[in-house]
Amino acid sequence: MHRRRKQPTTRAFTLVEVVLTILIVGVGLVASVRALPVLLKVSTASQEQMVAQRLATDLLAEIAMLPYEDPDGNIKFGPEDNEAPNPTTRADFDDIDDYDGWTASPPQKKDGQTEPDCASYTRSVIVQSTDHDDFNNIDGDDASKPKRITITVSRTGTAPIVITTVRLRGSNREDLE
Repeated sequence: MHRRRKQPTTRAFTLVEVVLTILIVGVGLVASVRALPVLLKVSTASQEQMVAQRLATDLLAEIAMLPYEDPDGNIKFGPEDNEAPNPTTRADFDDIDDYDGWTASPPQKKDGQTEPDCASYTRSVIVQSTDHDDFNNIDGDDASKPKRITITVSRTGTAPIVITTVRLRGSNREDLE
């Protein structure tokens, strides 16, 4: 008598398993492709907000480096006659309140060169005298009072970035010289 050996069975995918796998992968791919435009839009909006934030903080740093009041002793609030807002440069601005009412589109560096890749943005500055006890209380154009600096960076179709800070006399070393 011969004994037959049982042949080992090999396990293979059935046609039903293959079809189900293709169906599941296909649904996942379709969902991923549909989500791609939304992800690109979110990424673009995030990048635009970062550019606007950088433009605002760069300008704030530039303003913060300047003396509290005019080094020539001129007590006029805002740019003096020789520093009138010029659409191409703010190189002559020598104190904080010279920036009051300044705006530029597209944004420029202090020497008037256009900021790269920022053609669709607008930057503007408002400098206001405030009350010593309440920085939200605007107190005319008194150059000796605290100065509230508001920088707005906007771009069509996006929410503007607004940075507001207050500068007090003596908050820079240059103010004390």
